[in-house]
Amino acid sequence: MSAGRGCERCGGALDAGGRCPSCEPSRSETVMVPVQPAPGARAGSAVAAGDDLGRVPLPEGWEISLDVTDGPAKGQTFRIVRSRVLIGRGQVEVLVDDPRISRKHASLEVYGAACVLLKDLGSTNGTFVNGRRVTACELQDADEIRIGNTVFNVTIGTPP
Repeated sequence: MSAGRGCERCGGALDAGGRCPSCEPSRSETVMVPVQPAPGARAGSAVAAGDDLGRVPLPEGWEISLDVTDGPAKGQTFRIVRSRVLIGRGQVEVLVDDPRISRKHASLEVYGAACVLLKDLGSTNGTFVNGRRVTACELQDADEIRIGNTVFNVTIGTPP
């Protein structure tokens, strides 16, 4: 891959070594991923992937779960089985009864065999990963997500 081309996975700019800083981070850091808002979207909001991704099962051998460690749903575990799920208190796959969460608050999207992306969908109260407010963020195993009064611990198991 040449430093003059964009990343094949996310389209982002490559560094001088031809690596994508967004897609090839060290395992210990959370990476902010730039996202272009859709026409009419509020500044700082991201857009969920199309409905087709929501029908795609996770890559073989992947196991992703969101364990609620604080908030109204404390003790619940949500197993992610599709490549895109919506998180919120409306018609979503990860349904949490928390009044500070928007109806469609965030999306969790899996791309290929290496990228789990969390996107805020223009929520009123924001989405936080490891204490930082994010618009979109690549998740790592053991990251902490806070939306409203609900805190999730992310578990990402990938095949060896």
